[in-house]
Amino acid sequence: MGSRRPQRLTIFVRFNSSTNIPVQIDLQWNVARLKEEIAMQQEVDPREIRIIFAGNELKDDLQLKVILA
Repeated sequence: MGSRRPQRLTIFVRFNSSTNIPVQIDLQWNVARLKEEIAMQQEVDPREIRIIFAGNELKDDLQLKVILA
């Protein structure tokens, strides 16, 4: 019997440098799908969204994943 990872997870995304929004993500998503979800919630074009993590812009085809310690 192994531990199972959650398939969905809530993350908080800083939008417009001042607003933190909760986004429920699926671990099968890539960055492009995350942008679509944020765009839908904030009513903006997903092409205008940049995902920055640790100072680096993430490419659209990058797969989301969670590392559990």
